[in-house]
Amino acid sequence: MRHPCRHAAIAVGAALVLGGCSVAQGTPVPSLPAILPAPSAPVTSAPAVTSTPADVLATAEPSHPPAEVAAIARAVGVVVALGGSADQDASTMVSDSGLAGEPGEFVSVGGWRVQWDMQGRLIFVAFLPPFATPPPGTVISEAVAQTRLADYRTRLGLVVAPPNSLVPDPTTQGWRAQWDRLIGGVPVSSDGTLMAIGPDGAFLSYRYVESETAPAPAKTLSKSKALSLFPRCRNSTGGPNGLIETCTATLEWHAPQMTTGAPLQLCWRIDYVRRDNDGSSAGVMWLDAGTGQQVDAAATM
Repeated sequence: MRHPCRHAAIAVGAALVLGGCSVAQGTPVPSLPAILPAPSAPVTSAPAVTSTPADVLATAEPSHPPAEVAAIARAVGVVVALGGSADQDASTMVSDSGLAGEPGEFVSVGGWRVQWDMQGRLIFVAFLPPFATPPPGTVISEAVAQTRLADYRTRLGLVVAPPNSLVPDPTTQGWRAQWDRLIGGVPVSSDGTLMAIGPDGAFLSYRYVESETAPAPAKTLSKSKALSLFPRCRNSTGGPNGLIETCTATLEWHAPQMTTGAPLQLCWRIDYVRRDNDGSSAGVMWLDAGTGQQVDAAATM
């Protein structure tokens, strides 16, 4: 189960990415231009698109300073790699901050928004089309969505891999996918790559999130020790009044809810369910993976 608050924060921060977009330009994937080669990088690594074709540079508006001309050309290069086009006009803009005020190089050109972070990694791409409702029966299948997403990941220079989640997007009527970030093999479900495509498979948005992390503990508690710190974790059946209790523990990089902007913390995530003839309850608790102290808790039922 994903961290609801953290995931919501990402969704709000990228409101135009996953919630405010609809059908993008309908260029079919087979007719898109030559794709970018995919480097041998981790699945959740954000790409750094740096090449600038000479013909793209020639389209840059001469009224912009040289640094902005290069930034616009680089953004247009990303757009073209995705099969789109971005004509410059008076609204073309380059800024040193973009999505949710995040610092970096932000370019607005045509209907596209492109941003790199301070390290030069591509962290945001979105096409902002008008809202539209697709005719019934025109939404691509999940299998076709997987294929389209793999193609777009290739074009952005990412290793192709199945997403950790792929769900219908009720706002765009298309599909929304997430690839969780991994740290030392441990998932960070609040971080990683988000992508949205329209009902016809057209590209809508890309967002990469990499939060600050606290140092991992020098020694991590064992799973059995973590479970022993939570008395209700008895994993029993057939108790009084039909009592059934189950409990699981998994390592997870967690964003503490009580402190805004706190770095991710390595925790044992304890999921528990309790049922009897009178009702049921369920919840989740996060324990510091080094000390066993409670970090957060939330009811899930």
